[in-house]
Amino acid sequence: MSREEARNFLHAVEHSLSLRSKLKQCKKIKEILEVASDYGFSITEEDLIEDTQAQEIIKCFQDNKINPINKL
Repeated sequence: MSREEARNFLHAVEHSLSLRSKLKQCKKIKEILEVASDYGFSITEEDLIEDTQAQEIIKCFQDNKINPINKL
């Protein structure tokens, strides 16, 4: 559906022990999407991939941030 929906799902995963427990049992992405649907989230495999890629890009920028030059 959208990256925002995927982010909402990941936020729910971080804050729900029962949701994390169910996801630990998943062996395929299809199973993860079914659990997400059971919890009311409408996401696709592409949503998860896009969000993961976006997070990797953000992390890369943060890791390679050039510190400002200090005045002498």
